[in-house]
Amino acid sequence: MPITSSAARPITPEDVDAVRALLKADRAAARYLTRAAALVESAAKGKGEHRALVTGNAREMRGVVVYAHVAGAEGAAAISAVTVLEPRRRRGVASALLNSACAELKARGARLVVAELADDPALAGLRELFARCGFSEGGRVRDFFKRGVDMVVMERRLTT
Repeated sequence: MPITSSAARPITPEDVDAVRALLKADRAAARYLTRAAALVESAAKGKGEHRALVTGNAREMRGVVVYAHVAGAEGAAAISAVTVLEPRRRRGVASALLNSACAELKARGARLVVAELADDPALAGLRELFARCGFSEGGRVRDFFKRGVDMVVMERRLTT
């Protein structure tokens, strides 16, 4: 059963350890999420430009999305990470988190949201998630992550 966007809430300092564990547990994406682990603490403290929404609690953190407005770009924002606990996948958790982040960004003046994803076969589900949430491929950088693994820039326009 899909969750609703009301299940997403801002991260708190009490969530940090559980969110870090969640990011580390995502075996397919863990190597691409190292920076996100550092961002969750500042998001939880309300410091810096990054924010995070979570669903779950310290006992079972189900999902997280980390995002921010892009400094120096008028109305542009970026998704830095999104992941969901393996047994909770394909239930709408990630879609609700991603759509909630986009709604908050739009309310704060964003007109465009981008996400830089590794075109790694292990992350095919992540690209499908972004496509389901209204993102499309806006660009590609060949061999960015390593030889044979491109960076794909997914984008979603928030204004009509």
